[in-house]
Amino acid sequence: MSTELEPVSLFRPEAVNHKLPRTLGAIRLTAQPKYDGFALAAAFLAAAALLFAAYGSIHRTERLVGLLTPVGEQTVLSSPAAGTVMARLHNEGEFVAAGTPIFQITSDRHLNNGNVTEIVGTLVSKKLDAILKESAARQDQSAIRIHQIQMQMARLAAERAMASKSVRLAQEKVKLAEQKLARASHLKEQGFISAAGVDDVQSDLLEAQDKLELARRAEAGAIRDEEALAQQEKVETAQSALDRATLERTSITARQEVAENDARGLTYITASRSGRISVLNATPGSAIAPGQQLGILTPASLDSVNKVQDAPLYAQFFARSRGIGFIKAGQKVWMRYAAYPYENFGAAQGTVLDVTLSPIGPGELPTAQARNLIRQVNSDEPLYRVDVRLASQHHAAYGQAFPLRPGMQIEAEVVLEERKIWQWLLEPLFASVRLRT
Repeated sequence: MSTELEPVSLFRPEAVNHKLPRTLGAIRLTAQPKYDGFALAAAFLAAAALLFAAYGSIHRTERLVGLLTPVGEQTVLSSPAAGTVMARLHNEGEFVAAGTPIFQITSDRHLNNGNVTEIVGTLVSKKLDAILKESAARQDQSAIRIHQIQMQMARLAAERAMASKSVRLAQEKVKLAEQKLARASHLKEQGFISAAGVDDVQSDLLEAQDKLELARRAEAGAIRDEEALAQQEKVETAQSALDRATLERTSITARQEVAENDARGLTYITASRSGRISVLNATPGSAIAPGQQLGILTPASLDSVNKVQDAPLYAQFFARSRGIGFIKAGQKVWMRYAAYPYENFGAAQGTVLDVTLSPIGPGELPTAQARNLIRQVNSDEPLYRVDVRLASQHHAAYGQAFPLRPGMQIEAEVVLEERKIWQWLLEPLFASVRLRT
């Protein structure tokens, strides 16, 4: 039985079919022109996205609020007591030296019998006059007593001189009596004089010695009295000095009462330092309360030609604790002045000078601006002060340079952190790697 073998083709069916005659034309796939544009646009966007991710960066900023303040701090003029403004002695914008009176304040009170200040002043003045008269009378009495003591001392000095002279004479008499007794004793030995004669001479010697003793006692008494008067003079002089000091202290107290009474009636508010008067809030005739702010004095000085030179301004910003960690000295700051909208007049540049190490409580903020600053920060937490040096003391607007003024409200944007976009995109991966390692 024979088996017929089926023919075997040397080519694939697809290749054989390809060579067979076709009734339809060949199929060709061609790209349309609009798809090429889409492809180019997609490629461009992808390249732009890659370049943006590679070279672009993002910033984390912190908004700060603050105000302009002069170097050297402003001085607030306030009244120590309630009263009425009698006169305003200077005007805003004027330069005043330290100690210059600016306001005249009166605090007079009235009763049925007249002005209290005038009545008290009259009584205290009478008291002072009485003290001065008493002091003069006591000094006169002391001078008279000292003069009397000095006269007594002069008389005692004369008596002591006479007593000393009497002692010398008595000593001479004793010496002569001793010589006479010696001669009488010699003559008695030779038989020229009797024992009674010697006794008479000896009696004369004893009498002379007694007179010498009396003269010495008189001299000692005079010396003792003179020393007592000298001591009395010292005591009287010391008592006079004590009385004078006591009366002087009393008169000083009376003068102080006069000054305090005058101060209660009329007070001058003076400048504690040299500067320019920037604000005056009180006018003559207005009533004021204790501690009320009457004006503000900004630091200023006079140059060689007596032209007023205001102290330069710097910016004081206040930041919350969450944004203070990356702020440091030397950072650049872009500031926006409330008086010059940055949409129209641009922003100003500054440099961070210093950052406080400890936070500042709401009570330590600038008094006039504290409430506004807390409202802008929208937080009651303690704030850190950031001092910023201004690049210019003027701001350009409408083709002119307008001077900046103390107390102007200001905002700033501080760059806390800058990172590339690809770093920001891959930050979760980097964080995961750091945690594993």
